Amino acid sequence: EELVEGKRLLRPALTNLKTIYQHEKDWKKSLEVSRRLDLLGEKGEGEDQAHFLCQLAELAIEDGDQAAADKYLGEALEVAPFALRPRLIKAQTFEKRGACEEAIAMFKQIAEQHPSYIGEILRPMAECYGRLQQHGQWSAWLREFYAHKRSLQVMLAIAAELEQSDGVAAAITFLTDELVSSPNLKGIHRLISLRMMQQGEQQSQFLQMLNQLVERMIAKQSAYLCHRCGFTTRTNHWQCPGCRSWGTMLPTDNH
Repeated sequence: EELVEGKRLLRPALTNLKTIYQHEKDWKKSLEVSRRLDLLGEKGEGEDQAHFLCQLAELAIEDGDQAAADKYLGEALEVAPFALRPRLIKAQTFEKRGACEEAIAMFKQIAEQHPSYIGEILRPMAECYGRLQQHGQWSAWLREFYAHKRSLQVMLAIAAELEQSDGVAAAITFLTDELVSSPNLKGIHRLISLRMMQQGEQQSQFLQMLNQLVERMIAKQSAYLCHRCGFTTRTNHWQCPGCRSWGTMLPTDNH
């Protein structure tokens, strides 16, 4: 702080202060320092600022201050217009309020701009469509998205919809056709589970053993990967535990 005040070694001093404030979880000071670095021409500060504002928004939500949270989220989208996290928080807020149409619109923006995160939003999207009793629109959107973006999670969601609407055999046929061209352990696991369900009490010990083996293989897979340092983890972190970068953890194809 003395170096910053005296404007000596200003950029490295601010950079180190920013690191310290993040360790202390002082998001307001982290934001203030990041804005000063931004003025000095430091690259990537907008994305970091968006995350600091999201941290503040989540704290405001915990305190029941939705107005403050909305203000922070609006500022986050100003500094990083295409950022995922503020949109995700806004969509979750809409969902909790019961504003399903607004939530769906926000979820669709996320799916379009951040398709790698589609697995994070499918369940709340399905619940919103369900509350609106728009099951047909939900199925149509899933198929439309899958037509231009082959996603494992969307494939499994379509299979689940087919199982409910047309039965287990239809879901098995769909998954079999898709897995021939794009084999994946989670897809195979779901296919085996559906086949076991179809067989009922007559299911073979071989299928049961195969199902258990695939489950063990899936359990060893990482769900998220930092595209900056390569750190892998089973749970999502907005800040990579390895290199401490913000927004660099992405779902793997297996998630």
